[in-house]
Amino acid sequence: MIRRSNKSVIERLRRMEDGQREYIENWVHEIKAPITAISLLCENGRRGQGAGPKEREYFCALSLENQKIENYVDMALYYARSENVYKDYQIRETDLQQTVSGVLEKNRLPLIQNRVRADVDCRDRVYTDRKWVEFIVNQIILNSVKYCREQPVFRIYTKILWQRFPWPWIPALPRLFWRLSPI
Repeated sequence: MIRRSNKSVIERLRRMEDGQREYIENWVHEIKAPITAISLLCENGRRGQGAGPKEREYFCALSLENQKIENYVDMALYYARSENVYKDYQIRETDLQQTVSGVLEKNRLPLIQNRVRADVDCRDRVYTDRKWVEFIVNQIILNSVKYCREQPVFRIYTKILWQRFPWPWIPALPRLFWRLSPI
């Protein structure tokens, strides 16, 4: 009797957690629309023909704050999915140069504002989840910018530490990864 009661309580808690996670995921996706709209308005305002230096500065500051909101929303989504993150992984061959360059482009305003120079040398292609790498590199960049000294330089590079043989099972990696993950 007690065992059934405990099982019932645990099932209800899991359903509540699933509902909460689903609510957060839906909220994140809904809030991205106004964030994108504000970003586009700021971009148009900064590049507008009638905008003077004060207006451009205003739109730049607004854009920086909007980007902070977007980063916090992304963090909330990743944390909400952390229980089942293995289901979201898509392990594929990834161009790290392109991935890191995209994250730097996304963060160009805070990088320019803090006079950060970035040297990127990531010529290697690796098997990983691109979105996960983007999230981690983004967090590193944001924290580095937040606590940087004057005119810092980011050096982002890859180095192969070990490569003994080609892995013939790489195409099956997503299926292997799914099976090795906890339920």
